[in-house]
Amino acid sequence: MKYFIQKRISCINPIDCQHEMEDKLEKKFNCCLKSTSDTDCPHGFVSILHSIPHHKITVCFYEDVTKLNPANKGGIQKLNNIPSKSEVENV
Repeated sequence: MKYFIQKRISCINPIDCQHEMEDKLEKKFNCCLKSTSDTDCPHGFVSILHSIPHHKITVCFYEDVTKLNPANKGGIQKLNNIPSKSEVENV
């Protein structure tokens, strides 16, 4: 499930902005959206285009993991309860 969201956000450091967004979503939905080690098993990813005045955010939760070829040893997983777009936007 891929959600495209535009938010009026300004940031100074795009890397910190990315990590903050990932951390909030991971905490709220009890999921993994970034692979920090080779054994992590992510449920999706976040991508942000840091534009002014709106950030263009893509949040993806993997649905059919059999079609994907993970680069890490931990593989990837489907999240049991994929949140709706409105739930993601509210985070």
